[in-house]
Amino acid sequence: RSESDAAIILPGGCGTFAEMMELITWKQLGLYLKPIVILNTNSYFDSLLQALQQAAEQNFMRVQHTAIWRVAQTPEEALRLVLETPLWDTSIRRFAAI
Repeated sequence: RSESDAAIILPGGCGTFAEMMELITWKQLGLYLKPIVILNTNSYFDSLLQALQQAAEQNFMRVQHTAIWRVAQTPEEALRLVLETPLWDTSIRRFAAI
């Protein structure tokens, strides 16, 4: 965790999904504060992103947590988002404690 500058999630299988959700959970808990960018090549992650949005809309996830990740369509955009995305605020830890 501490060795990385950011995480860029590439299309993949079950292991990729598991690791992505673990990293999102770490950020939600304030354990990982760096940018998470999902590279949505060929709309690969569309269904997952819709499910996460639905979770927030139906109050199974805090709406604030949809800001945990950013979505890029190209590798160039992913790199730009890594550079532009501020570190996650450590004050988010108080939400995790509730």
